Amino acid sequence: MCDFSIDAAKSRPAKQGDELKTHDFGSSRGFCGAKDPRAHYEATAVCLLPGTEVAFRGEVLVRSTDRFTVIVNGALRAFGLAPKGARTATFIKVDKNIVPIHHDALQFSDGTIVLLNDLVPNQKATVLSLPATPRISDDDEKKSARQLAAA
Repeated sequence: MCDFSIDAAKSRPAKQGDELKTHDFGSSRGFCGAKDPRAHYEATAVCLLPGTEVAFRGEVLVRSTDRFTVIVNGALRAFGLAPKGARTATFIKVDKNIVPIHHDALQFSDGTIVLLNDLVPNQKATVLSLPATPRISDDDEKKSARQLAAA
């Protein structure tokens, strides 16, 4: 859920409606609660699952001034700067097979990707929605149990 570099911080999963802010945890940037006053690793990291949608209160600000094209998760993508005026994005993981890099990122509606580590701290955002999780109905669960017992 949270990038490897935030492992030393306390963490909790995001909930729909959470008010967050971008935060500098010392070794990396991520999200914490909007009202969390603690600095660096003392703050509680709020970890997002891939597919979580967030809305920023203002235009998304990024430390980088460069936009470039790279292959991300096997596809050619614009990388680096948030689109002008962008306020909503979907949390994704990038290049999970490359271990010593940051994987937490936001993808915008035009396909542009920005690493969470490149976001300017103290930007406020709200969790709009969490990814759907597959659920098994009671009938399907009973059916599966009967099939296992019959095998």
